Amino acid sequence: MTDISLKVLIENSNLMVFSLDTESGLFEQANHAFRFFQEVQGPLQNIQDLADRLPLEDRDLLQARLLAVEHSPIEATIVRFPTGQGQVYLELNMYPYSESGISKIAGYARDVTQQTEFQQTILSHNSMKNAILNILSHDLVGSLAILEKLAVLALETSGRKEGDPLVPILSSMEEMCRSNAGLIRGFLRKEFLSSMGAPLNRVRTELTDTLKDFMGQFASMAEECGISVLYEPAKTPVHLFIDQDKLIQSLNNLLSNALKFTPRGGEVRVWVECDQHLVTICVRDTGIGIPPELKDRVFDKFSSSKRTGLNGEEPHGMGLWAVKTMVEWMGGDIRVDSTEGQGTEFRIELPITQS
Repeated sequence: MTDISLKVLIENSNLMVFSLDTESGLFEQANHAFRFFQEVQGPLQNIQDLADRLPLEDRDLLQARLLAVEHSPIEATIVRFPTGQGQVYLELNMYPYSESGISKIAGYARDVTQQTEFQQTILSHNSMKNAILNILSHDLVGSLAILEKLAVLALETSGRKEGDPLVPILSSMEEMCRSNAGLIRGFLRKEFLSSMGAPLNRVRTELTDTLKDFMGQFASMAEECGISVLYEPAKTPVHLFIDQDKLIQSLNNLLSNALKFTPRGGEVRVWVECDQHLVTICVRDTGIGIPPELKDRVFDKFSSSKRTGLNGEEPHGMGLWAVKTMVEWMGGDIRVDSTEGQGTEFRIELPITQS
């Protein structure tokens, strides 16, 4: 491919291709797509003009990445660019090079608004689906466990006398309750583990809005269980590079556990703490707590610390191990503190990074 054909290709590309002088920040070259973007959104003479149009958090991110661009190219960094109709999401890619001893940057931007908003919609629907499944399973499995116990009690009271027409009916009722409860638990376990098996997809995520949507869906349905679910967001926006789906699935599992071991009239609180290096998501319930001898084993795979829920929900011993595994994949950690008879608190700690 000749230099001329390459220039033709760049000029007619849908990508917004540009080059800039590192010292001055001035855009020196721009293809048709980038010039058209400026015509629609307003002039951008230099990279600082672009940065000034971004929200504060995105501006800080871009400036931090630019300071390190000589050693670490900027790749797939998504920023929000406000427009008269709302905002667009731009994916920025920039690479350093030298020309006649002068440091320069070549790069391109592309509009990923449609993909980003589609992904956000999918995550929102997944959150709603997970919340509905867990609340329904909590109610259904609990009701089936009670019916099974009533059937067993009735059979024992009757003495299981031969010829008693109620005995086969009650026996069938007991077996159907046990079988259907097992079917529901098996489906949820498969759903959880299949999401865990998906590849890690870390993207820059605004945590406050992500949790707000999920917690709003979960809290409204948890009221049906007679348990209050409260969410206290961080006071300022929090941006993290995480796999949103795996984080939501991890929180979904923690909240499901909280509902299993918290009696009606109890409370589950979720809040976010931040410092310079860490974001901590806390989940605390007022349930039955964890006995001291089991606390050290709650994150073990197929843990011997597994317990039946207050409404008879059977454990499978992998939930908290899977949560810990996914949190560690995202570079984080999870801790537990519990007092038997008073409740349990889980703390997911995630690092604040710029890459």
